[in-house]
Amino acid sequence: MPQRLRRAGFPKEEIVALKEAYRLLYARVPLAEALERMRAMASPSVGELAAFIEASKRGFAHPRA
Repeated sequence: MPQRLRRAGFPKEEIVALKEAYRLLYARVPLAEALERMRAMASPSVGELAAFIEASKRGFAHPRA
């Protein structure tokens, strides 16, 4: 993923933030907590990802806490 994001022109800080968001999503914490932590990050890309997951009508496959 990072190589594709780099090729797409994403700054290194955004790539690092997205990696951290991905780790949060698949950590064994409740989804609501993961989304809250993601919204607290100062990254537009991570904010967009959190908004996408929250707006999903079909849900998100998240490991149980």
